[in-house]
Amino acid sequence: GLVTVVYRTRDSGETWTPGQVIKRGRPADFHSASDGVAWGGGPFYVTRDAGQTWGAVTPSEDFSASLGSFQFVSPLVGWALTTNEALDPSLYKTTDGGATWMLLIP
Repeated sequence: GLVTVVYRTRDSGETWTPGQVIKRGRPADFHSASDGVAWGGGPFYVTRDAGQTWGAVTPSEDFSASLGSFQFVSPLVGWALTTNEALDPSLYKTTDGGATWMLLIP
């Protein structure tokens, strides 16, 4: 299955250090050099140390079958775009780091 691993460099790309593996992970969205969020198929995973460690955040909405994309602009604020079987889009916003999501566009 898919996994996400973020590699970090501190010497302009000469050497790389892998971080913690996120099973069932999808690409991560970093909004700074150290702060990022990845989707794990159920929970979101949050890092504050450039992907070396990740903590799970369970969202208030079940995005497991519908998440199309997501983007965080800060450690707390982000948006998620979902689609249903008819491909109708919905837009959600979080202001608490991915735990609580508010439907903006049904």
